[in-house]
This record gives sequence, structure tokens and C-alpha cells, in this order.
Amino acid sequence: ARSGSAIVSGGAKGIDQAAMHGALDAGGRAVGVLADGLEKAVVARYNRDMLLSKQLTLLSPYDPAAGFNVGNAMRRNKFIYALSNVSLVVSSDLEKGGTWAGAAEQLTKLNLVPVYVRSTGPESDGLEGLTRKGAHRWPNPTSAEDFRSLLNAADGAAEEAQPNLPFP
Repeated sequence: ARSGSAIVSGGAKGIDQAAMHGALDAGGRAVGVLADGLEKAVVARYNRDMLLSKQLTLLSPYDPAAGFNVGNAMRRNKFIYALSNVSLVVSSDLEKGGTWAGAAEQLTKLNLVPVYVRSTGPESDGLEGLTRKGAHRWPNPTSAEDFRSLLNAADGAAEEAQPNLPFP
């Protein structure tokens, strides 16, 4: 929030919502890419208040009345990565689940943004597996300026890695 950057998240229960709410409650901005429709999400009081204050943007590639399903959650991962400057995986099982699948696809196929994994707390087989696939350890920036520098470096690396994109 202090860096002026927005959190881009899948909006799922757990760390996704915690990250979004933390940023929003601190006066920052968040983008939620939902795996279901917008119909229910936009009328939830917290979301509605944040939408009206222009702190929150919610989007979904699915029908407004669509319910959650695993296939949609897996497909929306591409949108999350495409809208991001960097990604941080806080928790993942090894070789299973949507977080693993999305990060592994990003690392091996899409290469849109650098993938980082949590570098503090208990060890995790899933995070270690992502590191073996090319993810970086999160450097734990200690100030808003350090965080902005990390994002700026990632922007430059992403532009160098994708010089032949068919769009500006």
C-alpha cells in the first residue's frame, strides 16, 4: 500500500483475500480476478465500499452469474499473471492444486513475470519445487522504495524477455 502499487489476486479465501484486505485496509489498491461471476462479489458490503472508494477493481472472464469451479480458477491464473509486475507464492503444495499449476505454467510456458516464493517461515516442499523450476526467493523488501525498485527491475526484465509481442 505504501509503495502505491496494487495487489493483484485471485480473490480466493485465505491468503488471496488477506493480501487484498490488508492492502485495502491500509489505504492501498487491489485487483481481484475472480474464478466465478461478479454478481455476488460486487454487492458484498466490504467489496461494494472498496469499489465505490475506487480502491478495488474486480473482474471476471466468466458470466456474471457463474459459480465457482476448479477449471475456471485454473484458467484465470493467466489473467492474474498478465496483470502483475511480479508474483509471490506464499504457499503451495508440491505438484498439485491451482497455485502450483499456475506458478508452474508461468515458470515453464508463459514467462510473463518473475515468480518469487516466500523466503521466511517454515520450509515447504511446494515452494522448494517451484524454486527448482526457476522461482526466486522473495527478497523481503523493507521499505516502499525497496519494493518499487523490485517492481521496476521486474518490469525491465519482462520487457527484455518478451521483445516480440504482437501488441504494444
